This record gives sequence, C-alpha cells and structure tokens, in this order.
Amino acid sequence: MSTNGNIQFVVAGYMNRGRHEGESGVAVYFYDASSGGIEEMLFVDTMRSYDLLKADVQEISYVADDQEDFYLLLDGDVYEMNLTTFETVKVVENMKPNCYAGSESGKYFAYLAENEAYNSRSIVIYNMDTKESSQITCGENERIRMLGYMGESLVYGIAEVSDIDASHEGDEIFPMRTIYIINEEGEVVKEYGETGIYVTDAVIEDKLLTMTRMRKSGHGWEEASEDHIIDNVKETDTAGITTQVSSRKQTERILLMENASAKRTPQTVRSRMIVNETERIVSIGEKEHTEELYYVYAKGRLDGIYENANTAIVCANKLFGVVVDQNQCYVWERGNKKTAAEFTLDQVPACIQKGTMDIDYLQEQLPGKWVLDLTGCDIESVLYFISEGNVLLADTADGVQIVLGYDQWGNVRLYKPGAEESDLISDEDALALFEESGNVFIGFLDKPQE
Repeated sequence: MSTNGNIQFVVAGYMNRGRHEGESGVAVYFYDASSGGIEEMLFVDTMRSYDLLKADVQEISYVADDQEDFYLLLDGDVYEMNLTTFETVKVVENMKPNCYAGSESGKYFAYLAENEAYNSRSIVIYNMDTKESSQITCGENERIRMLGYMGESLVYGIAEVSDIDASHEGDEIFPMRTIYIINEEGEVVKEYGETGIYVTDAVIEDKLLTMTRMRKSGHGWEEASEDHIIDNVKETDTAGITTQVSSRKQTERILLMENASAKRTPQTVRSRMIVNETERIVSIGEKEHTEELYYVYAKGRLDGIYENANTAIVCANKLFGVVVDQNQCYVWERGNKKTAAEFTLDQVPACIQKGTMDIDYLQEQLPGKWVLDLTGCDIESVLYFISEGNVLLADTADGVQIVLGYDQWGNVRLYKPGAEESDLISDEDALALFEESGNVFIGFLDKPQE
C-alpha cells in the first residue's frame, strides 16, 4: 500500500463471481484511492488446486515497484509477467521443495543454484525490482543450506561435507556449525555458532528463529537443547497490516494507519469495479513431474509438500493427517489400519526374502510396487503398509529382518532370512529393537492399476 492509499493486491483460488467466475487462478488488482476504482491488471489462468496455489502465492508473488512486471511462483517455477504486453518468461524453473524461499515483502527470493537441499554450494538471491542477482558460496569441502527469510533478511547455514549424512533420503542429517543472517545489502548482521554444537534444523515464525541442535557422541549424534534468535529490526512502516494479541480476542489482524486518530470517525468508501474491454489473461498449463512428491493434509488443509515419503509420514503422524501422492492416491493414513494382519513366508516375493536393503534392486524386481525408504518412521506408523497388503524390511542390530505381520494385541512377527521359523515378539520389544537401530525400514505399496 502506498502513502496515498493506492493498493495492489492478489486474489488466488477458485473465482466464484465476476468475469472469471468458475475459473481457477491468480488475479492481480489495483485499487485507486482517489477514484475508488478497482482495476484488474492481470489474471493467471491455472488448473492448480487451491491449497497448492495458496502455498505458491504466499511464498512468491510480487508486483515490481515500476508496476511493469508481476512475479509468481507456480509449481517450482518463478514466472515474470509483463503487465502491459503480458509476455511471460521463466526466471528460474524446476526448483525442488526446501530449495527456495521468498522474503516477507516479496521483493527478494533466494534459491539453491544446484537445486539440492543437502548438496549445494551456492545460493542465488534475486531482486525483483532491479532484476539483479547476487550469490553466496561456501568452501569446496562445505555445503550450504537455506533456512528461509526473517523479514527481508536471509538465514542460511554452513556444514562440513564429512559431517553430512544423506544415506537415507528424508532422514538426512545436515549439522551446520555456523548460521548466518544477512540483510538486503548482503551484509552479515548475525553470525551464530557454538563450539561442539551443531544446528540440524530451524523454523522461522514471525520474528523468531527456533533452532534444533545436536552434538557429536562417539560415532553418532545426541540431542542438545533448542536455541533461539529474535529479529530485533525495528518496523519502519507506519501503514499496513499487522497483528496484535490480547487475552480476550487472542490474535487479531489489524490495519495500521499513518497519523490515525481515535477521535476521528472512520470514513466508509465503497469501491467500484472497472471492467476492461480486453481480457488480460496469461494461461499456464499443468506441468509434468518426473519425480514423486508427497502431500500432507491435516485439519482440513494442505500442510506441506515433501520429496520423501518418510518425511511426509512423520509430519502427518504428528498432525493426525494423511499422505497422498501427486494423483491424490493415499500413501499413508493415521489410525486407518486393520486390527491384525499377517503373511506367510510363501506370500513374500523372492527378492524380499533375500533380506537386501538395496532400494534400487528391489524397485527393479518389483515393477508393480512403489519401494519406499521409511527410515525415521516408528513401528506403529509403518505397520499401516502391512495392513494394506505388503510386508516390511527392517535393518536391526540383529541383521535385516522381514516384518510379516502383527496381531490384535500389538505383537509383531519377524522372520530373519535363512531361519527355519519366524518369531513373535511383544510390541514393547519390537519398539526397543527398531528404535535401537534408528527405525530403518523399507516399505512397499501397490501401484494403482491403469
């Protein structure tokens, strides 16, 4: 919003009225405070679902200061759309989840140049007002990870290659010895690090950075206490939208108005829609995905998009949610498993009976199934796959074992390849056995028949 009251705003999702009624997309509008008119500057027509569209728009959607271009993230691609000619170009494409982030104002977005969340050496920062980019790099034996934006400040961390463990996709360990926060000018305003302590993850909420930390313990890692960084940059805006919290109303979204007086009676202004003679539409079709993505839905909405099934399942389990694939087919559901399920050894494919944990080999031998790395999921979660008609493989301290089933009391039946018979162990013993080994599982899911 400008100082004279003009507002540029975006409406995203299914349009229930107006000239785009019945269509799905992103509309860019301009409100002229002097005339009270609202004019459509652009409509981006897309078949992307509301939840996915909302996540994209919240991450990157911005009208440049000169009002010539509109920037929008759609399905991993950032588009630059001219608001006069409607010419559309891709600024960057095929960005993976966790490999990009947009600043609070929308003016900047950053992405990993190598497009690998745990194996990148450089971050590119793009200014959508100037169309200029800058780059942050790390050493040859280091890797860089982007944690997101705190306002307009970018947060990232540096880890040693020798410390990174990416052997199990979705359960990677990326121990960052130093965290940096840089401002809009690229200057380091905060450098965080503590001897012997490594940051493995971080969450940014409003002006608070919460860091998950670990320390080395022998050949492994052990948890350390969380730590926090608070953004103490003073607000410079005197007009706009903010939040306030009270015991009676909890969190409210309020308008900040420059030189506002409580004694003045608010003026009600009714806007009017200006209908253009020519349509201002850019159509963007659906994109084909070569890599599988997993979507977590919980509490009636999309919570997150993940590249790995195990990460998605851990998240959905905490939220009492579900995991679906790109075709909206169920991958995992919390609580929706049979009371008991069990297989005999002759029902287990020969390649699984070998006791190998080689996912590529298993996928080659089982073309009709998805082979999923479920490392990090607890035994209660992965029993869902047995309920759905497939056994599990588990790597334990006693070697690789096949999980054949479970009974109504929670006992788990295990078979060690080469043994004469299977064993039935209690749920407590199963929990201890798998947790001791890091909950390393491989699961199988039948592919839908075409």
